[in-house]
Amino acid sequence: MRLADETKINVGSKTFTLRPTLRAAVRLHKDYDGLQNLYAALGSGSVSACLDLISAACADPRLVILLAYEIDKHALENSVWSIRDQLQAFVLKLSGHDDADGESASTGKPIPYEEYFARLFEIATGWLGWEPNAAWDASPAEILAAQKGRVELLRAVFGGDDKQVNEGVTPELRARLNALGDSTIHTMAQVP
Repeated sequence: MRLADETKINVGSKTFTLRPTLRAAVRLHKDYDGLQNLYAALGSGSVSACLDLISAACADPRLVILLAYEIDKHALENSVWSIRDQLQAFVLKLSGHDDADGESASTGKPIPYEEYFARLFEIATGWLGWEPNAAWDASPAEILAAQKGRVELLRAVFGGDDKQVNEGVTPELRARLNALGDSTIHTMAQVP
């Protein structure tokens, strides 16, 4: 997992630093009705998609203003083809995809991006206690790394790990624990 993984692109004589923040991901996902549509638009050389991506993710908002005034459309059209692969790789970072984490692909159930982004915001503000602006300015990779660190801290303080927890819960114990929420059971004798 790469933290603070910024992408530098050159358009004309200007260099733009893009940050894959949760705010940029949500905005672009909404504007393009899915990050996959933004990815496809960039692949086809769309200048407007390039401008939208740069303006949503640029680390320095002053450069976005310069982009509108100082870089002519022709320079941008020529630059789009040279930076297209970088921009598409950046869209993958916005989605939380990371080739560098060395972990195997997730075997969990896929969820829509709206739910994924909402979950990341919940983790950042709820689990980690970050202010909303800090959550919006963090990348998906940073939020997930911070959550992993928080879980490790809690395990160090309170003990235990996944293997111990899973080994201690037998099928019989699981059935008994599940029965606690059953409103038809009124006495301990009725618990399986």
